[in-house]
Amino acid sequence: MIDLDALAGILGLPEDCATPLAHRAAVALERRHDPGVRLTGMVNDAAIDEEIRWRRRTPSAAEYEDINRVTEEGAEAIGLALACSKSAWRIQRRLQARLAEGADWLMLDTSTGSTVVLEIGGTDEQDLEPLLARKMDQARRSPFSERGMPAACVVRFLEPSVKLQVAHGP
Repeated sequence: MIDLDALAGILGLPEDCATPLAHRAAVALERRHDPGVRLTGMVNDAAIDEEIRWRRRTPSAAEYEDINRVTEEGAEAIGLALACSKSAWRIQRRLQARLAEGADWLMLDTSTGSTVVLEIGGTDEQDLEPLLARKMDQARRSPFSERGMPAACVVRFLEPSVKLQVAHGP
């Protein structure tokens, strides 16, 4: 189960950082779903079926949000929650676009001590396979991938589904 209202604890981030991500995930999901919706997909070649819970937002909450930002940051909330709960990955820091760091998040695999460069993407209705391929290519181009493993996660909100994959080989 992914509880968006407990996202800070799942991610190990301060509430001030996790709350906007959780809020945008809830807004993205509420376009079509109620709290308790099922998320299906693949995480590192293993099938998942998770319930996503959240506190319902007020009807006007979405009016103050940019639809693209809601989709992108909502996907980040779900992708990071899965990365942190389904593996030994922990967030080190957000990577910086303005510094051409090439992906979204720098993670640490605590089981191996290696770095994971994670790129996350979200979509309302698009097919996940081509989006995953693009996001994986982006993670591979990150300068941090030279010292770590590139990974990508994509989330679709139409019927909540996800694919999270670590690159194996170049």
